[in-house]
Amino acid sequence: MSGNEIRAGVFLSGQHPPGVSAAAAVREHLEQVALARELGLASVWAGQHFLSHPFQMFQSVPLLARMGAKVVLEVTDQKMSDEIKPVMPRVMDAFQTYLRELRPTDLDGSAGLYRLKEELTRRVNAAIAPGRINAVLFKEIVVQ
Repeated sequence: MSGNEIRAGVFLSGQHPPGVSAAAAVREHLEQVALARELGLASVWAGQHFLSHPFQMFQSVPLLARMGAKVVLEVTDQKMSDEIKPVMPRVMDAFQTYLRELRPTDLDGSAGLYRLKEELTRRVNAAIAPGRINAVLFKEIVVQ
């Protein structure tokens, strides 16, 4: 980056009025991030307020983790896919719980991402037992 270059990003407000669906708010953020990528913006930011009453507030790290990664669950057949759909909240909880434990150094290099995929696959399989997936596949991932 030269000294004269200006790079722009987008700030996500994780704060929402009471009664607004958290799922709807996340979908809105995903649309904003998709547009930012399409426009070539350099970064996505999120803030944190600890005294947001009466508003609802997403925690910034899990929010940014969700914005920065898209995964696909590789399954053996459509039947397994149909069986997983009702338990996706359990799968997402398993993802969030694990991702909150990670440090940036845990994701260093291709070995770090391989370990992440393996651990997420293990956690999905635990959440959907006795069903099983083959793998967690990354469609997009941003590690900074």
